[in-house]
Amino acid sequence: MNKIVAPFFALGLVAGVTQAQDTLDGPDTRLWALPATACVANTPTDEALLLRSIEGLRNTSATRTVWVTCSVPMPNLVVLPNDDIRVVRTRMSFATSLSRVTMPCKAAVNIGAPGIDFVYFWGQATTNTESRTGSVQIETGTGRFTASVFGITCKIPQSSTLTELEVLVRATNFIQIE
Repeated sequence: MNKIVAPFFALGLVAGVTQAQDTLDGPDTRLWALPATACVANTPTDEALLLRSIEGLRNTSATRTVWVTCSVPMPNLVVLPNDDIRVVRTRMSFATSLSRVTMPCKAAVNIGAPGIDFVYFWGQATTNTESRTGSVQIETGTGRFTASVFGITCKIPQSSTLTELEVLVRATNFIQIE
């Protein structure tokens, strides 16, 4: 589990925050990041196969898949005492030069419950010859979990690129720091 926690705080990244319409529980906020700066490979060997650029995080291997763990740290959101942030959804977009790939991802949400550190949610997407782009969207359940630490681990197929990481959170009350 330590492998997944470290990237949450160690990354300096390009990220954005966009607020959506208010709901009964508070505003929905879209946090996004470029995978090239928001993700780290799970092993040094996998890290050596990654090409980081403004276009995304590319697996340069023609034969090997690479596992990465990604997160959008939330230091620019201050949650007032007795309020929550709830992770509603994670989404990882990707592109490939292959005719068909399947990309699985696992979202981890720290719910802070006694005896339970993280809850995991799986998702995957498959491309075909007509569409060589895809998006793995993982719903974590609106209002089910109070969480301020979360991340997503994905397997990048060979000759494929992660292009955008998005996390939708709902907060009952927070202050955005510029």
